[in-house]
Amino acid sequence: MRYQRAISMSKAKPSRNNPKVAQSNPTVKYVPKQSSGNSKWIYLSLALTFLIYLPYMHNGLTNADDQQAIVENELIHQINLSAIVQMFQSYQLGMYAPVTQVLLS
Repeated sequence: MRYQRAISMSKAKPSRNNPKVAQSNPTVKYVPKQSSGNSKWIYLSLALTFLIYLPYMHNGLTNADDQQAIVENELIHQINLSAIVQMFQSYQLGMYAPVTQVLLS
């Protein structure tokens, strides 16, 4: 929740030394900031995106390059430091995508 600073001026209580004079004393407090209304559009766009991609969630591997990039890639099936270093030093199917290979391993 976001907060904004609100300054209110309050009158101080008269003191023993000066009972007739009341000085203004600024008080700072933090109150919740009003929502701008943009959050409903964010939730709506996330829900719409999920609904659009929902039919494709059950697809398996495609025939484009998944056989060579995933199934036959020995670097992905090994999880050790030398394989990760080699992922960052090599190209796979003409593409440099070491983060993708690390995430797939």
